[in-house]
Amino acid sequence: MKTTSWDEWLRGWLRRHPAGEPPQELQREYRRQVMDRIRAENAPRTVLPPIWVLRPRPAFAFAGALAAALTVLLVIRTPARVAHQVEQESQVLFEAGEGDLEQELQDQDRIVLAEAEQET
Repeated sequence: MKTTSWDEWLRGWLRRHPAGEPPQELQREYRRQVMDRIRAENAPRTVLPPIWVLRPRPAFAFAGALAAALTVLLVIRTPARVAHQVEQESQVLFEAGEGDLEQELQDQDRIVLAEAEQET
């Protein structure tokens, strides 16, 4: 088929079967989408990561905060716990009849307790 005859045939077919145009609202939306894509392709590329990478997601943030709180509760001994442990150890030594050793251990425990209170 020659080019001229092809063009004539296509134009004749399009006259017999016209393509309906969409409503004006859809045309505007379609043009807007196409132009957004073209602008996005022509926009300069940035090296920065997407914004969702920079912001922690709430679930991960909550899990991290919970893990940190549990770590603090389990690892750090409060002075009240230390004092309670000192009392228990001195009671055991007193019941075992180790009076002099008990006094030395109480003094050492008080020193440790005083240092722990100063650190917090």
